[in-house]
Amino acid sequence: MSSIERGRYNRRLAPLLGHARTMIEVNFRSRITHGQRIELCARGPRIRSGGQTGVDRAALDAAVLMGRPYEGWCPKGGWAEDFLRPPGLLTIYPHLMETPSESPEQRTEWNVRDSAATVVFVPDSKYCSAGTDFTIECAKKHGKPYCILHYLDRGAIIGLKNIISQLGAAQSLNFAGPRESEHLGAYDLCLAVFIEALASHFGKNSDPKPTN
Repeated sequence: MSSIERGRYNRRLAPLLGHARTMIEVNFRSRITHGQRIELCARGPRIRSGGQTGVDRAALDAAVLMGRPYEGWCPKGGWAEDFLRPPGLLTIYPHLMETPSESPEQRTEWNVRDSAATVVFVPDSKYCSAGTDFTIECAKKHGKPYCILHYLDRGAIIGLKNIISQLGAAQSLNFAGPRESEHLGAYDLCLAVFIEALASHFGKNSDPKPTN
């Protein structure tokens, strides 16, 4: 993707955040009953992430915004690069669990191990990092399926929708990718992609049904 195309794509994604939040408020909070929300949450996978800045954090925030269940392992003390002191991430994401170790590697491996599949989001095909490589190694080690999607590519939303549609409520989908410090803008770009994919899948049958 050229710099011009990337600029156009970024401008296209920017309005999605406000639009998605409005749609969530209408479809999932004011128009359906509590019982119907439970039914919606029974469709599709739980969202799993370690909560690090960037891609991981975008996955958790998308889940919260969409009213989706989330889970995941985080390093001991709830460490992330913007949460340096305990309880760290746990102050905002209480459903995360601490690993025995403060090592981010244990968090990464355990999230891969305990998920049905992992989606690795990277900017483009040229991007590489030790963390991304380690995530893929963990998936191979534990025999877990994984997929690499490029969040600067227009096809990322469609690809994520297809993956979500193949998983059920008893399963969790692990999200991984670069920290914000490794790729500036990863959070905003991925949050838009995640919200659109989740809203499309879980909102398609969200209109209230008559009750007897």
